[in-house]
Amino acid sequence: MRVIMFCLVLVVSLFAKVDLNTASVDQLQGINGIGAKKAQAIVDYRKKHKFTKTTDLMNVPGIGPKLFAKIKGQVSLNLKKRFSKKRKTKHKLPKKVKTKATKYTSKLKSFKR
Repeated sequence: MRVIMFCLVLVVSLFAKVDLNTASVDQLQGINGIGAKKAQAIVDYRKKHKFTKTTDLMNVPGIGPKLFAKIKGQVSLNLKKRFSKKRKTKHKLPKKVKTKATKYTSKLKSFKR
Protein backbone atom coordinates (compact mmCIF):
# COMPACT_ATOMS: atom_id res chain seq x y z
CA MET A 1 0.00 0.00 0.00
CA ARG A 2 2.81 2.43 0.86
CA VAL A 3 4.57 1.65 -2.40
CA ILE A 4 1.43 2.46 -4.38
CA MET A 5 0.94 5.75 -2.53
CA PHE A 6 4.60 6.68 -3.05
CA CYS A 7 4.33 5.97 -6.78
CA LEU A 8 1.13 7.99 -7.01
CA VAL A 9 2.71 10.98 -5.27
CA LEU A 10 5.78 10.67 -7.50
CA VAL A 11 3.70 10.64 -10.69
CA VAL A 12 1.61 13.63 -9.58
CA SER A 13 4.72 15.61 -8.64
CA LEU A 14 6.30 14.89 -12.03
CA PHE A 15 3.36 16.35 -13.92
CA ALA A 16 2.62 19.26 -11.59
CA LYS A 17 3.78 22.67 -12.72
CA VAL A 18 5.87 24.83 -10.41
CA ASP A 19 4.65 28.38 -9.84
CA LEU A 20 7.55 30.78 -10.39
CA ASN A 21 6.20 33.47 -8.07
CA THR A 22 5.66 31.25 -5.03
CA ALA A 23 8.00 28.24 -5.35
CA SER A 24 10.75 27.66 -2.82
CA VAL A 25 14.33 26.76 -3.72
CA ASP A 26 13.60 23.08 -3.06
CA GLN A 27 10.56 23.11 -5.33
CA LEU A 28 12.52 24.83 -8.09
CA GLN A 29 15.25 22.19 -7.83
CA GLY A 30 12.62 19.60 -8.71
CA ILE A 31 12.54 20.98 -12.26
CA ASN A 32 14.78 19.07 -14.67
CA GLY A 33 17.85 21.18 -15.48
CA ILE A 34 17.57 23.47 -12.44
CA GLY A 35 20.14 22.95 -9.71
CA ALA A 36 20.78 24.71 -6.43
CA LYS A 37 22.54 27.75 -7.95
CA LYS A 38 19.94 28.37 -10.66
CA ALA A 39 17.09 27.89 -8.18
CA GLN A 40 18.67 30.47 -5.88
CA ALA A 41 19.18 32.79 -8.85
CA ILE A 42 15.47 32.51 -9.68
CA VAL A 43 14.51 33.36 -6.09
CA ASP A 44 16.92 36.33 -6.05
CA TYR A 45 15.51 37.60 -9.36
CA ARG A 46 11.97 37.18 -8.00
CA LYS A 47 12.78 39.38 -4.99
CA LYS A 48 13.75 42.27 -7.28
CA HIS A 49 11.34 41.68 -10.18
CA LYS A 50 7.97 39.97 -10.34
CA PHE A 51 7.44 37.28 -12.96
CA THR A 52 4.59 38.45 -15.19
CA LYS A 53 5.10 35.88 -17.94
CA THR A 54 7.04 32.65 -18.14
CA THR A 55 9.46 34.08 -20.70
CA ASP A 56 10.74 36.42 -17.97
CA LEU A 57 12.60 33.35 -16.72
CA MET A 58 15.16 33.91 -19.49
CA ASN A 59 16.19 37.15 -17.75
CA VAL A 60 17.61 35.09 -14.87
CA PRO A 61 21.38 34.61 -15.19
CA GLY A 62 22.18 31.08 -16.34
CA ILE A 63 18.85 30.43 -18.05
CA GLY A 64 18.87 30.86 -21.79
CA PRO A 65 16.53 29.94 -24.64
CA LYS A 66 17.67 26.29 -24.77
CA LEU A 67 17.09 25.61 -21.08
CA PHE A 68 13.84 27.57 -21.16
CA ALA A 69 12.60 25.43 -24.06
CA LYS A 70 13.26 22.30 -21.95
CA ILE A 71 11.54 23.53 -18.78
CA LYS A 72 8.69 25.72 -20.07
CA GLY A 73 6.21 22.87 -19.67
CA GLN A 74 7.16 22.46 -16.01
CA VAL A 75 6.70 26.08 -14.90
CA SER A 76 3.64 28.26 -14.58
CA LEU A 77 2.45 31.56 -13.19
CA ASN A 78 -0.55 32.05 -11.00
CA LEU A 79 -1.06 35.77 -11.32
CA LYS A 80 -4.55 35.79 -9.86
CA LYS A 81 -3.39 35.01 -6.34
CA ARG A 82 -0.48 37.40 -6.29
CA PHE A 83 -1.46 40.47 -8.28
CA SER A 84 -5.18 40.82 -8.75
CA LYS A 85 -6.74 41.24 -5.35
CA LYS A 86 -9.94 43.19 -5.71
CA ARG A 87 -11.03 45.21 -2.76
CA LYS A 88 -14.65 45.08 -1.77
CA THR A 89 -16.32 48.32 -0.92
CA LYS A 90 -17.90 48.41 2.49
CA HIS A 91 -20.62 50.88 1.65
CA LYS A 92 -22.70 51.01 -1.46
CA LEU A 93 -23.39 54.35 -3.02
CA PRO A 94 -27.02 55.46 -2.89
CA LYS A 95 -29.04 55.27 -6.07
CA LYS A 96 -29.67 58.47 -7.94
CA VAL A 97 -32.74 60.10 -6.47
CA LYS A 98 -35.19 61.50 -8.99
CA THR A 99 -36.72 64.73 -7.98
CA LYS A 100 -39.65 66.48 -9.61
CA ALA A 101 -37.28 68.91 -11.30
CA THR A 102 -35.32 66.16 -13.06
CA LYS A 103 -38.56 64.43 -13.97
CA TYR A 104 -39.91 67.54 -15.71
CA THR A 105 -36.63 68.47 -17.42
CA SER A 106 -36.40 65.02 -18.96
CA LYS A 107 -39.95 65.47 -20.34
CA LEU A 108 -39.01 68.87 -21.75
CA LYS A 109 -35.99 67.41 -23.52
CA SER A 110 -38.12 64.77 -25.18
CA PHE A 111 -40.73 67.40 -26.14
CA LYS A 112 -38.16 69.68 -27.81
CA ARG A 113 -37.09 66.99 -30.27
